[in-house]
Amino acid sequence: LSFASSEISLHKRGYKTAMGIAPLKENLAAGLLRMSQWKSSIPLVDPLCGSGTFLIEAANIALDIYPALNRSFLLEKWFDFKQDIWIEEKELAANLKNKPRQLPLIIGCENNEEIANQAKSNISAASLDDVVEIRTGNFQDLQLPRKHGFLVCNPPYGKRIGNDIDLPSLYGDLGNFCKKNAAGWNLW
Repeated sequence: LSFASSEISLHKRGYKTAMGIAPLKENLAAGLLRMSQWKSSIPLVDPLCGSGTFLIEAANIALDIYPALNRSFLLEKWFDFKQDIWIEEKELAANLKNKPRQLPLIIGCENNEEIANQAKSNISAASLDDVVEIRTGNFQDLQLPRKHGFLVCNPPYGKRIGNDIDLPSLYGDLGNFCKKNAAGWNLW
């Protein structure tokens, strides 16, 4: 026996209006970022950002934006639902979001202009245009911030994107980029 508490899966945050063929689930990206123990005072760069999921989730974490804040749930119609507690908790979460803070440095790079535009569209849908920067071009040409930071990415692995022929070259190039440019950075 189970009860559905929401109409759609909780991993769907509502900002991914544009997606490629192998999107990373939002809750997985958020969980991985939390595991990494990244702090918003440290630059975060995704050299293969795709539709921008890691970047948007990082910005949400840094700004204390809770993904379900503006969402309704089926549980709100349950007979024992406590509306006053629900409203109080949502107000607490909203107040955290509104605290003044320094904006984090979050940068994504995408070689494919169409996919880079998808990332920009998703960032706009999440109202994070002033927080996340997308650069279009090859990651090998990407200038990392001077301050050491976190490099995160979900590179193609040959199932839905990429193929067995291209992957060794891509992974070699990514490794060389990290050795040359990301000494002292955390890599995830």
